[in-house]
Amino acid sequence: LTSKSLEAARIEIFDGTKDDVVITPLSISRSSYTVYLMYHARNGDADEQILTPDRLSAVKGIEDSFRFEFFNYTSHCWFDQSFVNCDGTVPKCALPYTVLQNPDLYGELGISQDNESYVCDIEGPDVTAPVSSDELNRAIDAMFLPDGSVNPAYSFTLGVGFNESSRNTAYLRSTFPMGSPLEGYINPNDNSKKQRDQFENWVVDVVNWAADQSTDEMEVIVFNSQYQQYIFGDLANKAFVWAIGSVIFVLILMWVHTSSFYLAIMGMLQILLAFPVTYFLYYFVFRVTYFSSMHILTVFLILGIGADDIFVFIDAWHQAEVILGRVGDLQRLSWTFRRASRAMMVTSFTTAAAFYITASSEIMPISTFGVFAGTLILVNYLMCILMFPCNLIVWHRFWRQRHWRACLRKVPEPEEEEHSPTKENETELQYRPVERFFRGPWNSYMRKMRFVHLGVAVALIGVCIWLATKLEPLTEDEEWIPDSHESMRAGNWMNDNFLVAGTTTSYLRVDLSWGIAGLDRSDTNKYDPSDIGTVIWDDDFSLLSAANQQAVLDTCNVLGSNMELVSDREGSVRCWIIDFDIYQRTIKPGTPGLISYESDAALAAAVEEFLYYNNSAGTQPYIKYVDSEQVGIETMEGGSKKLRFFFFRFQTDHRRSLPYEVMFPVYEQWATEIEKINSESPQGVNNALVSGGDVWPFMITQNTLVDNSFLGMGLAIMIAFCALLVSTLNVLVSVISTLAVGSIVVSVLACMYLYGWMLGIIETIAAVIIVGFSVDYVVHIGNAYVESSHDQRADRARDALTDMGISVLFGALTTAGAGAFLFGPVLVFFPKFGALLMTTIAFSFLWSMVFFVSVLHICGPNGDFGNLRPPLTRFWKKITASCTCCAGVSCCCGSPNSGL
Repeated sequence: LTSKSLEAARIEIFDGTKDDVVITPLSISRSSYTVYLMYHARNGDADEQILTPDRLSAVKGIEDSFRFEFFNYTSHCWFDQSFVNCDGTVPKCALPYTVLQNPDLYGELGISQDNESYVCDIEGPDVTAPVSSDELNRAIDAMFLPDGSVNPAYSFTLGVGFNESSRNTAYLRSTFPMGSPLEGYINPNDNSKKQRDQFENWVVDVVNWAADQSTDEMEVIVFNSQYQQYIFGDLANKAFVWAIGSVIFVLILMWVHTSSFYLAIMGMLQILLAFPVTYFLYYFVFRVTYFSSMHILTVFLILGIGADDIFVFIDAWHQAEVILGRVGDLQRLSWTFRRASRAMMVTSFTTAAAFYITASSEIMPISTFGVFAGTLILVNYLMCILMFPCNLIVWHRFWRQRHWRACLRKVPEPEEEEHSPTKENETELQYRPVERFFRGPWNSYMRKMRFVHLGVAVALIGVCIWLATKLEPLTEDEEWIPDSHESMRAGNWMNDNFLVAGTTTSYLRVDLSWGIAGLDRSDTNKYDPSDIGTVIWDDDFSLLSAANQQAVLDTCNVLGSNMELVSDREGSVRCWIIDFDIYQRTIKPGTPGLISYESDAALAAAVEEFLYYNNSAGTQPYIKYVDSEQVGIETMEGGSKKLRFFFFRFQTDHRRSLPYEVMFPVYEQWATEIEKINSESPQGVNNALVSGGDVWPFMITQNTLVDNSFLGMGLAIMIAFCALLVSTLNVLVSVISTLAVGSIVVSVLACMYLYGWMLGIIETIAAVIIVGFSVDYVVHIGNAYVESSHDQRADRARDALTDMGISVLFGALTTAGAGAFLFGPVLVFFPKFGALLMTTIAFSFLWSMVFFVSVLHICGPNGDFGNLRPPLTRFWKKITASCTCCAGVSCCCGSPNSGL
């Protein structure tokens, strides 16, 4: 909770006033807005060298065009108030961080107030001539330290392969800082979404412009974090458009199977109507207010499940005519309803229970998804048994034999006939072709090859268990957008083609805070991510004494010099106390440096004076600590002020997206170091809290997802056993069915390993969703086997295939077809989810229709073997036999002589 504690502290101190604070436009540097121009020398000599006079001149022309000619560049660039250019003024736009700043290339030197030389400008667009070879060689010499290593001042701009022996590279990178708030807004919180949209529209134009700058000699590409987020959101929105394709496919397949466009339309309508009903229950009854795009993913799930329920009902309706003969519609519908509703109830409740298991997850989005998905399945079941029978009768009586052109003509109702038993061969002829196939050839083949199938099943499950045990947690960056996508090329360049990989926002930033004791979440709404709780202040915190100030200063220096924890890149350490110490010693008259203060108000006044200091150039060099909210000064009752909290920020060399197995040791290393610092610090500054922003909570989320996925699978299998036992009341069938469900899950896990996947966020979320699909088809066949009117296992297995084979087949085709549209979206999650869905359906069909049926042919129970009904019936009779009714009014239980 340390990251949320710091966030809560910043909200309490700054949110009350910062909405009204007027901030100079573009004066806050936004790392997510920073634009990176990257260059690749191509089609040149074998070494593809970019550090040549001609190519550097081309880079200069491109960057001049961007800075001085591109539309609205000055309306987005960072206004660095602490920088003074060569003529002594603060420029409208901060200088880009580029290799061209080298004084031997195009940089201009100036003298600072401290009489030190610095690059004060880059020559304007009127200077584009290539530099001389001598100037280039001197510039390259400056890119190395005396020991031969690359100068950190240039390492971020240079591509891989640049070293003292090669003295060249194929890649260059330039950084253009952008600012906030945009012009026309008083601060970053003023219409923040509108500001973000405005910047995104502009940066899209930048990306397109850069593509036009590429030539045969040099390729130009842009990376921007905000643009990447824009692309991700755009791709996510487009992904759900593919749901329309799934709806159309399922509608067509329902039309084919039911032979009625009316039934297909009404069936699809009842499936889609389940969504608003479920949302009503979810939001108003369960009082769950969180809803995300992940919940919309249930449309791909319910299409298959809802169509499967309809197939079960319509198949039972057709089979009723075969079994019952020509009976009245009411009798036929009654038989159909009892049989179909029972079969649908078991699968619906089992699948819903598998999703409700995820409701116990500690991760709120996953738990709410489980609640929504489980409720949606139950609502769909209720709507199917309530709506579809009515539509079926309407179709049967009015539209069954009508062409659309004769829809107004009335068809005479056939007279009801008394049911007479039919011969077996006549019954066979009345089944539909697919039912006859499963009843005849398929069943014969299963019986003939049952022992072979059993051997194959045992071998397959052994191999799958071995492969499943080889699955490991993710040990590399999570991939959300495929490398083949154009937007990922820029990210891949940033990560793979330069001496310093990625951007500063790509790496873990660690905050070390004082003045905060924790977070009170007792009155929070757990379904509102923005309701993080209330900060608990550290009442023992005090920075009044010079000794305490020196202690936190020493802490900053110790951590900043620890190369195992903190990066050596420029700007990796941001500790306001260092600048405060320099300010006290060199700028503020009469102070030798860090001094003690008599009151909180005096300390707060000194710190505020430092933060808002204006130098001779009219700029505020320390206002950055206010903009970044690193120092929190609270106005107390009565108007006095107090330093409530502050934090230091350290940039590391560890990528933010590292998986749990890699990131957790980093967390432990930081926690151990801070624990040591707290134990050695004086009273008042010995309760520092360390946080990794949202990275470390996400790390815990990764590990929890992996644990929950396996827990969910295990619980789903247990629930399947309980549901089967209650439904079938046959122990043997329940055990065999449960083994089949477990085999499906293990087979899918084995395929995940064969696909080359590791257990990352995408895989574990998809596995949680998929586990509910592993039980349906086995449950259908198991229930049909037990409900058969025959005693011998061969006849029972044949009846199970006849009754449910067609429903399982079309249910599998529908779900697989709906899942096929998941391969359309670009985001990696959807194709992976589609692959897992189709793999689950394939193995569910294989295990239920082949291996499970073969085992039933071998050792399925005959007669009442394994049946719990007889002992339960005897037990019930024994209980009720001791109860007698007295005068038809009262009931007395006990033996006749008991006196009871």
